[in-house]
Amino acid sequence: MHEASIAIELVELASEQALLNNATRVLSVGIRIGELSSVIPEALEFAWNDSTLGTLLEGAKLEIERIKAKAICPTHGEIELEIQKGLRCPICNTPTPNILEGEELELDTLELI
Repeated sequence: MHEASIAIELVELASEQALLNNATRVLSVGIRIGELSSVIPEALEFAWNDSTLGTLLEGAKLEIERIKAKAICPTHGEIELEIQKGLRCPICNTPTPNILEGEELELDTLELI
């Protein structure tokens, strides 16, 4: 489960930012996960609490924003992908390799005290 290593990396990044901002605690961490990122949000949530034990993030809430996959279809322009169809336009089935959104895995917000 690579989500456990992602949770540990998020804790390290958030801790570093907290220390840079003279915070004594992190109350919440907001992240953005694209549906093409190969990260399972539920698995990340499962790993979160154990990853924060003994850190400035212990007890911090993990807030996940899920980002839908969007691409450019040569015929239909910007479209929302249907994951089960892969990287193809859901309207005309044309390959859509020009991805606009959906590959994100980003630390977005921190609530510090």
